[in-house]
Amino acid sequence: MLTDTTTAEDLAPWIEPNADALNWEPLETAVLRALGGPVPEDYTDGVPLLRYANDTRAARPLLAALTDPRIPRSRGTCDIFGSPMTEPNTLWVPCGPRSVVQVTMRNFARDLLCDHVGTALVWS
Repeated sequence: MLTDTTTAEDLAPWIEPNADALNWEPLETAVLRALGGPVPEDYTDGVPLLRYANDTRAARPLLAALTDPRIPRSRGTCDIFGSPMTEPNTLWVPCGPRSVVQVTMRNFARDLLCDHVGTALVWS
């Protein structure tokens, strides 16, 4: 049951290990870019949000994202390097009680991230 105090951690506890990914500067930069974007007026009441690092999608309620995920499955642009990718890898990064950021990256970026972080990440 959702309440006014429901947090992103309550809705998606399995992504907690992904917070370690913030120790890799390129990913942190992508996450900060997403968090710096505007919050749609409909969601200024503190509802937990999924934000996107690619700047092309508006933030949306995390609960809606969990029930209808928009995970890229085909070609696109890497949120880390800005280069084309054919096999996207999607990571949800917890960012406090009200935000999760979706970062999508190419295989090369994923490999660099995994080498840098050294912990098991939970990929979407």
